[in-house]
Amino acid sequence: MKRAILSPSTIVVTVLSAIVSIPVVWIIAADPDDLVEPIGWYAMLPGVVPTAWAVLQAVWSRDPDRSGIMVALARTLAIPFIAAPVGAVANTVVVALPPVMDRVRAAQADGHHYWFAADAGHPVVQTLGLGLIAGLFASMLVGLALSVFVVLPAIAFVRPRQAIADNMLNGAPEHEAANTAVMRVFALMVMIIFASPTLIVVGANSASADGIGELFGGIGYYVAAPGDHLAEWSWLLGMALIPLGLLAGGFVWSRQRVDHAARDQLGRFRGLPNPRDQR
Repeated sequence: MKRAILSPSTIVVTVLSAIVSIPVVWIIAADPDDLVEPIGWYAMLPGVVPTAWAVLQAVWSRDPDRSGIMVALARTLAIPFIAAPVGAVANTVVVALPPVMDRVRAAQADGHHYWFAADAGHPVVQTLGLGLIAGLFASMLVGLALSVFVVLPAIAFVRPRQAIADNMLNGAPEHEAANTAVMRVFALMVMIIFASPTLIVVGANSASADGIGELFGGIGYYVAAPGDHLAEWSWLLGMALIPLGLLAGGFVWSRQRVDHAARDQLGRFRGLPNPRDQR
């Protein structure tokens, strides 16, 4: 199981990512206006790239003993606790070097520094704290997003037989076509489950509309100037996805044909039974 979570290539990517971040730290120490924000995120969130690599491996590297999506989710939870500390410690050591500290102090002389602000604490503490805390959170968030929006649909659409087996569905020839459709709709349903509330929250927080009634009342304005009402469109799209998610859930429940022998191994927790799917 350890190798399934931490593959040799993930170790290599973790080390390389930490090495690449060293010159990035040197660059952002001088606070260049045109580079400081985009490349700075790479150094300050050191666990993101290794976690993304580890999760995406589940798309092309199949483990016959484990579900692809479960491997991706396990890596989402585990790899950040390895990659983020490695990168954070490496960056912290670099920041602590006298030449780097001199660059930071020189850039702070004008009273502003994007990453190493003088009033935000010592640069070493900033680098270690941001790399560990924000790095862990961002890595897990990226891993979860890739698991839901890349790994799951990739397996469902490209390797449906694996998806059927991973989810304990009946792989018999007479049920393969139906369960292939079920897994593809299931992947879409899971994406909707995550996308819908995200779109609603992001849109509602930024929209000028005050409440659902005002939101629907202004659809004519949004159509006339769609580029000026992206938040409202986000809110509307998130709400429109809700019935689609419910329809997808109904389709999955009514059409799936499970592998009863495999489900029996789960004990009492077998999911919601479908009366039409009998042994």
